[in-house]
Amino acid sequence: MLEKVEDWKGTKIRIGGFAGGTVTKLGAVPTLIPFGEIFPGLEKGVIDAAEMGLPANDLTAGLHKVAKYYHMPSWHQPYTVLEIVLNKDVWNKYIRTFPRSTKLSLLFMGLSLLWFLVGHVSNLSEADFGEYKILIGTIGVGIAVGAFFFVNDFLAVRGLSILLLFYSREVLDSAFLHESQSRLLLVSIIYLIIVLSLYLGAWPYRIRDFFTWIFDQANRSRNFGVLLILLGVVLGVSTFAY
Repeated sequence: MLEKVEDWKGTKIRIGGFAGGTVTKLGAVPTLIPFGEIFPGLEKGVIDAAEMGLPANDLTAGLHKVAKYYHMPSWHQPYTVLEIVLNKDVWNKYIRTFPRSTKLSLLFMGLSLLWFLVGHVSNLSEADFGEYKILIGTIGVGIAVGAFFFVNDFLAVRGLSILLLFYSREVLDSAFLHESQSRLLLVSIIYLIIVLSLYLGAWPYRIRDFFTWIFDQANRSRNFGVLLILLGVVLGVSTFAY
């Protein structure tokens, strides 16, 4: 494993171009071998390391099966930033622990309170109890802070639900009086989000039950992911017709 510059010394690495010259100055030994020989080369110890391409290419080639460590991104291929690589187990752990995450509770509730104060309370007119802005804002702060003492369980879910409700209002306001054909689809999705947010705000533990169910079988999470992708495509197409 390369942890410091000195670790490059004597390392036989499959790499070429100006990058090869660079690692040579660090003490490495560039070794050019064909693409098809990288896997057996690593497996048999002909080379100690290899640089081939994008993470997707490395995965397809199965290099993770013969290489113990993986360093990224490739500094001489800056376009590798177009790829997102996640540890599936870590990602699933974050999803499972999200409902009761203290950090996410602070984040979502904090953003919700900020949105409420800046986006709503500060814009109240006299006809909308504008003369009571300070009182209304103080009550909002009290509710947000009190939630951490009295209903702190699954508070991250409740905070996210509040954010979605605020977001839904903005979308519905922007869609008001529009007559495009795609308006009905977009507004319908927003109303579904509103119903879901109200439901999870009242029974936030249901999101835990949903995660338990969806991760019980691999095909469920995969199918759910495909569904979200299709929804994203539909929304993307609809926005151009809006």
